[in-house]
Amino acid sequence: MPRPAGGEPSDCLAIPFLDLFSLRAENRETMSHPKQPQKVPPFAKECLSALRPPLASPWPGGIRLDSLEDPIAGKMTALVERGTPRDFRDIYTLCQRGLASVARCWELWEERQRMAGEDTDLRRASLAIRTHLARIEQVRPLSQIASPAERSTAEQLRRWFTTEMLHDLPD
Repeated sequence: MPRPAGGEPSDCLAIPFLDLFSLRAENRETMSHPKQPQKVPPFAKECLSALRPPLASPWPGGIRLDSLEDPIAGKMTALVERGTPRDFRDIYTLCQRGLASVARCWELWEERQRMAGEDTDLRRASLAIRTHLARIEQVRPLSQIASPAERSTAEQLRRWFTTEMLHDLPD
């Protein structure tokens, strides 16, 4: 069986998914097991810092869905921490389609960071995003994008991040 990121295969099965949201902040880092403390697997930390309780879905069987705020907060965390082109494109698209404002994206990021006990320093977040953007520009300069439509889209997205997303943040 392939090993999931962050632990043994049994780590993924040790925490029932439905019980993750009910865990209190003081129990988020380690959870008691009758025999020994067990580290929370990385995939579970995202669930433990859910901003809102899952919503009922229209499907039978009690399927529950994340609120829109949770994936936005997660995508903002990914943008700050990882900064892949996909992360930039996803946040840009969310804002362009009116699903979230720039201010709301930052509010959700800060809320998620606080819930997870992580740093909420906007100066650090801004620097991280600027660094990721500079890396992307070095790896794929606009001049190397052959398609005029793709080049225009990339230029527009990059400009939007510097003029809109990062405009009011400290350098």
